[in-house]
Amino acid sequence: MPSWFLVIGIAIATLAAIIASQALISGSFTLVAEAMRLNLWPRLKINYPTEERGQLFIPGINLLLFFGCVGIVLYFKSSGNMGAAYGLAITLCMLATTVLFANYLVLHRAATIWVYLFLGVYIIIESSFLVANLRKFTHGGYVTLLVGGALFLIMYVWYRSRKIKNRYVEFVRLERNSV
Repeated sequence: MPSWFLVIGIAIATLAAIIASQALISGSFTLVAEAMRLNLWPRLKINYPTEERGQLFIPGINLLLFFGCVGIVLYFKSSGNMGAAYGLAITLCMLATTVLFANYLVLHRAATIWVYLFLGVYIIIESSFLVANLRKFTHGGYVTLLVGGALFLIMYVWYRSRKIKNRYVEFVRLERNSV
């Protein structure tokens, strides 16, 4: 980078980092809120900073993001070393979003053919990205797979435990007393 462009370059990089971090935070809150609604994530406290429900803040996820970011920075030590993990993270995020949306379609009783068509198209596209990025596995991409696997494990265990719990809970219809 030419010396005359250094200050401008730093300003642009700083703005890009701020925008990217806000996108990560907003996306994480939205995905976790949707996963909670679909009973795929444990219930967490959600704060709505405005009267409208378009914005949300989940303190537990914010703390998880903080520790995750600090841990990743300490592990990789430089942004150049994070490139392999970043490519796999984006691909896994796309796959998770596809699976969550397919689950949403099933829960809202969309026609089965449309659910399978959606999954078929998007899984093929996103799997090709995943295969292309798997060569970065040994260069730090395994960290992304470990984190993604841990998040998937939480969602799977929560889902299965809710299914088991519901088998042993007796739902009783309550009669309304007319006054």
